[in-house]
Amino acid sequence: MSEESWSVVCAERVQHVDVATHAACLALDPRRRSIVLDSRPPTALNHEVASGAVVQLFFAGAVVDWSEVLEWLAGEVAQGHLQIIGTGFTAEMLWSGDWRVQWSEAAGDAVDAIRKEVSELTRAQLP
Repeated sequence: MSEESWSVVCAERVQHVDVATHAACLALDPRRRSIVLDSRPPTALNHEVASGAVVQLFFAGAVVDWSEVLEWLAGEVAQGHLQIIGTGFTAEMLWSGDWRVQWSEAAGDAVDAIRKEVSELTRAQLP
């Protein structure tokens, strides 16, 4: 199992989201072993997302406090999920610049487990 650590970037722990155009987002990039917590337009699609090289998980809320999510991501359960993703994901850049990616079933299940937990943590903040 890969022991390479994941980086988590969160510019603002408490984020005010313009829900008319954006949603709170956890962007997971297994190629770079990175997670970004921010707000993004849920309709924005680039070639990395379209190919499956980057997974964007969107969450409800006009104000999102990422503190509990950051704490959970640093914990043993989340780190276990990230290790499964790291070992169950492969990516190859083609001559065209497109990504060819493969996700193992276990890696896909780990992404789903992260989505469920982060959803619960952010849902608890809704009014």
